[in-house]
Formats: sequence, C-alpha cells, structure tokens
Amino acid sequence: MDRADLRASTPDRLAMAGEFNNAITAAVGSLPPALRAAVVLTILQGLRVGEAAEIEGCTAATMYWRIHKARKILEKRLGKYLT
Repeated sequence: MDRADLRASTPDRLAMAGEFNNAITAAVGSLPPALRAAVVLTILQGLRVGEAAEIEGCTAATMYWRIHKARKILEKRLGKYLT
C-alpha cells in the first residue's frame, strides 16, 4: 500500500486490512509443516519450485503438489475474504 492509498483509506478499510493480514498469518501458520514450508519458500520467499524441493528434500512434483494442497486449504480458510 503506498502513501496515497493510506491517505485515502478509511478507518474501516484499515481495520479490514489488518483483520485480513491476521487471518492470512493464522491460516498459513495452521498448515501442516510441509505445506507451510512450501508456501513460505515459493510464495513468500520467491524461490523456484526446484530450489524449494531441494531444500525440503523432495521432488519438484511433490513440491508442486504441496503448493497446490496448501492453496486449496488456504482458499477454504480465507474464502470469506476472497469473495
């Protein structure tokens, strides 16, 4: 969010953004460790799938599956924010 967005933000919007950030943090934190690692390494840290797989000691195919599974779980848990 840039400064213009902050100035245009109402207290309600800022509160909703904070709630959404807290929900994301809680949802990612509640993932099983292998799925959480997949999200953190590839989405948050921006590593390529092959790099993340190497770090986690699994194949790229397994890492792709973990990312897919994690996204499905997160979508379900965060659905009310995504509609």
